[in-house]
Amino acid sequence: MKNPVVSYGILVIGVIALAAGIVLLKMGGHEKLPYGAIAGGIVLVIVGIVGAVIAAKSKSEDAQPEAAQPEA
Repeated sequence: MKNPVVSYGILVIGVIALAAGIVLLKMGGHEKLPYGAIAGGIVLVIVGIVGAVIAAKSKSEDAQPEAAQPEA
């Protein structure tokens, strides 16, 4: 993944889902929906962070010039 914008988008959606799950948990009403939203939010946050790290690593490797290799 070379575009970190996608990872940041996933991260933002995960944070929103996590917040919605916490709000639903505090409000009550449904038995399983808040826990599903919290679990989904946690998964999306982890995927977003991992994707952003991979994108940053890929971007930094592309920026470094390759060293000249001596011929044998």
